[in-house]
Amino acid sequence: MDSLYQEGPTDSWSDNGIRYKINEILKISHTKDVVKMDLENFRPKLADSKKKIDGQYVCGSCYDQVKNLEEAYKNHKTRTKESNINIPIIVFKDSKKWRGVEKAFDNGLTKISVKILDKNDLQKAKI
Repeated sequence: MDSLYQEGPTDSWSDNGIRYKINEILKISHTKDVVKMDLENFRPKLADSKKKIDGQYVCGSCYDQVKNLEEAYKNHKTRTKESNINIPIIVFKDSKKWRGVEKAFDNGLTKISVKILDKNDLQKAKI
């Protein structure tokens, strides 16, 4: 098994208003098998992750962080560009954040390697 990647000891991640210990998520994902999935399976979730603000669609997560349409677009573009799609993407069944998936679509991929976590996994990492 590959070595376990970890971030800073206090780093966290939030989704749907709940905060999680990122290193705990990484530990849990390390035990999961890699699954190849068709990107088309993610298209509805990707669409659901967008918010309509002033008649324009923007990443809901990015907008919620800055409450400014232009800044949200800029942040989302940067974060999507920085997503590493050469390693399996950690997928949460009820997540609203899909930057790695969006980058895979942008790069014309049809399949992507993922590690799937469920609510029980997330519960273990909840702050």
